[in-house]
Amino acid sequence: MSPKFTLLLVTTGFLVVSTTLSLVRRTAQHLEEFERTTARHARCARLGGTLIPDEHGSFRCVACSTSRE
Repeated sequence: MSPKFTLLLVTTGFLVVSTTLSLVRRTAQHLEEFERTTARHARCARLGGTLIPDEHGSFRCVACSTSRE
């Protein structure tokens, strides 16, 4: 293989791994936030409330109409 092709493969591999790790980290943070909000609004959920994502990536409780703090 030529050195340019090898460099291209290594660079592409690095970008793929970096992007994948970033997505995994962001998803984990999103799930943690959802769990915290769900725990905060557990009573609302039992009463039929639903958590919906807002435009900032937070969650809002429909039952009590409060945003996360």
